[in-house]
Amino acid sequence: MNDRLNSPDASTFARRIDLLRGEMAREALAAVADHVRFVVPGHGHVGDGLEFRRRVAADLAYLDTLERGEPSGDPRISGWLVAQHERQFAHIRGLAG
Repeated sequence: MNDRLNSPDASTFARRIDLLRGEMAREALAAVADHVRFVVPGHGHVGDGLEFRRRVAADLAYLDTLERGEPSGDPRISGWLVAQHERQFAHIRGLAG
């Protein structure tokens, strides 16, 4: 049997690592979400635990659309974030391709 058929190529391996990291991050966020009292984002306003959970839910929904290769309806993507989103979308598509 051809060993190349049994082993993933580099892009498939990278994709699996990215997915595993994503799942680990989701589990870590879920484990602490109910214990967060305040969130101090890198930009934007300080929020409470509810705001933390809202932000995490929005971020995870955005990442899910990237992973599925679907257009994002995230209202936060505007201005300079449009170009950043396009780079992220191209990166994910490259991993899947």
